[in-house]
Amino acid sequence: MDDLVINLVLPLSMAGSVIVFSQEKDEAARPLVANDRAFHNIMEIVTGSSADGLALPQVTHIKGDNFSVEGPDEDVNYVFSALIVDPNHRRAFARTESQQSPPGFTRLHFNQDWQDKRTSKFPAERMQSGIVRNSQSYIDKEGYILRSKFVRCLRRGLHYYVHNQDKELEEFRCKVGSVPKIRFSHHGPAITVDREDTVLKILLSSDYVVSIPCIRWPKEASEWPYRERVWPNIDVVKTIIKGGCHIVGKNHKLGHDPREFIFSFSVCEKMLSHTLSIHQKRCYMLLKFLFKYYIDKVKRGLTTYYCKMTLFWICERIPMAEWREDNPVECLMWLLSDLKGYLQVHHLPNYFIPKRNMIDHMSTASVEACLRDVENVMKAPMSIILELTENHRFCWFSRDVSLKKILHPHLSEGKCTQNMFRMCVLQYISVMLDKGEIYLVLSMICGTESCEVIPETEYSLKCIADVIEQCDKDDDVVCIKGLLANIFHQRAEECKNSGNKTDAMKYKHMSLKAYQEILKDVGNHIWIYGAYYDLLSACGSWTTLLRHFLSFVHPQTKGKCGFLFTSGVYTAITPHNNLTANRSIFHFLEETVIPSTAYILFKVIKTYPEVYTNVTGFVNKHKLMLQVKKAISLLDKWVTHKCELFPEMTDDFMLYLVGMARMMAGDIKRGRDCFQTAVEYTTTFNKIECRLRSGKEEYPTLESKRKSRYHPYRLSKNLRQNQECRDANKLFSELIFRSGELHIKPFIHY
Repeated sequence: MDDLVINLVLPLSMAGSVIVFSQEKDEAARPLVANDRAFHNIMEIVTGSSADGLALPQVTHIKGDNFSVEGPDEDVNYVFSALIVDPNHRRAFARTESQQSPPGFTRLHFNQDWQDKRTSKFPAERMQSGIVRNSQSYIDKEGYILRSKFVRCLRRGLHYYVHNQDKELEEFRCKVGSVPKIRFSHHGPAITVDREDTVLKILLSSDYVVSIPCIRWPKEASEWPYRERVWPNIDVVKTIIKGGCHIVGKNHKLGHDPREFIFSFSVCEKMLSHTLSIHQKRCYMLLKFLFKYYIDKVKRGLTTYYCKMTLFWICERIPMAEWREDNPVECLMWLLSDLKGYLQVHHLPNYFIPKRNMIDHMSTASVEACLRDVENVMKAPMSIILELTENHRFCWFSRDVSLKKILHPHLSEGKCTQNMFRMCVLQYISVMLDKGEIYLVLSMICGTESCEVIPETEYSLKCIADVIEQCDKDDDVVCIKGLLANIFHQRAEECKNSGNKTDAMKYKHMSLKAYQEILKDVGNHIWIYGAYYDLLSACGSWTTLLRHFLSFVHPQTKGKCGFLFTSGVYTAITPHNNLTANRSIFHFLEETVIPSTAYILFKVIKTYPEVYTNVTGFVNKHKLMLQVKKAISLLDKWVTHKCELFPEMTDDFMLYLVGMARMMAGDIKRGRDCFQTAVEYTTTFNKIECRLRSGKEEYPTLESKRKSRYHPYRLSKNLRQNQECRDANKLFSELIFRSGELHIKPFIHY
């Protein structure tokens, strides 16, 4: 059961998605152009956990009714490639001298030859640079470089990149879509930038560090390449040795030497991290989660960097094949046991320079307190993890999804049976589908290592059918069957696009049959209604769609309408269902989650133009227009109310839906106003911006169809079309869409 808890708290596929995200960030390394022309060879390298694939996913912190969202930290290393450190070359900028420094630290002796170099060999602009002109300001009488003054000189050339508020505002607006508060602070050798959005309550942090390259592998770490180990392999070791390391302006925490620098192996650590398996990385994320929110809850001097060193040491001893998907608890205990051993002897060796004790600055009392916390975690890791997830939830749980409440009834039994295991997983999958986490659910069912890997539709159908077959009759499989019906529809659209009309019709009938089996049991899982309406729209069954919707808002079924508009339930628009969702929606939104209430209301509004075509008589058409306006007014009020009370990053998408609805009703001006507001939220709606500039209308609207009322719709001799018109006229008398009858519950933030 403990392994089950781990797989639900941090599914392997979500850990894989963090790794994919880190690889994308790793490609962001680029050369920069600094203010000082001497620094034209500056490289911006993203390092740390966000680039290693070892960062925690986005975490929502909950405290009573208040909450905040914390994204992964980002470490950016600015490397001044022209200022080379080489202990064996007198023409280098400086050489290292470590005799009088603690292990892992060094002094830098300035080479006068670097300043006196010939202009014929080195460009004149370097001779005129600030780093040369002001060399005496950061060099003492003995020729050693003074750390603080030298780092200040380097930062001056990078002022735009490391201390520019306008740049930080623009980057945050591109990522999140709003304007944050920016705070700069110094943390060791780094400039820390905290960006906080007080409305969305999102906090992002970045550390900017300046460094210079040490092109030769330091002799202080000469033992590392020849160590006996099972990881990493010799080719990785050779590549790391060839790249050298970096020098960063940081002194020992117990020292006061102004000439002291530290050897930084951050780029080497990134290369090592990329060779780890996904199972090793997930175990480290769990250790980091426990460390950050339990062991280091009271700051005593430990950092998550020490957890990374523990991971590297244990990976040297335990083969990668021993880290498996079915033993995450055992692997986590390996890491905790090693960390406990280091704390017991008050010595945590640096991975590259073992003589450097990374916790020698901590007092004995602090080490003993940390040791007690580690021992407490080792006694009951699962209970502590579940307790932590109540106040620190990963992004796929959200504020209103408690994993502890899902698992507690089954964990309290003491013994986990196969039925308990199945019920836990089914309830977990239902909750995730309610939150729009189709990526996560399909990756769990299909066994992919990352949510970014989209399984083939046929394979997805087979895996989902296997899961349903293994369930008992009493199990709650409504959501899984709803997912199956949606994937059937997806497959039908794929067959249609490939020209296979026979299979397309077959899968549509299978999808319709699957929906009809579960519609009466949908309950609060109203995203199924949205998917069902997508199928009806594709089949052209507009009257069936409206009849189904009106069955919930009719006065005789007033008690039902409350759960139709359940709060906190989302409809996902992803590559898994992009063919089944409304094409005009996916064309612009591409990939997001939208509250199901808004999605269903929009689908109903989208149906009215089709009904309008089949309704006869000017009076009836005019009444239908009034019903459409009431529906749009309801959608607009709901979205406005939600955006004011519970703002989130999908609000711009919802405003876009309102704009589309108004456009279809012929209210061009107010529709464009909604689009303009959506554009102001974020910079992602480039297509909307183009349409706003061109002023072209792409949608057939009720207003445009209304202009042709003097050319009445001629009933076709085809019996089916005649029947559709009669159904539409009969349905018109049932169109009761009064705002007072729709009791929408308070919205819950995602």
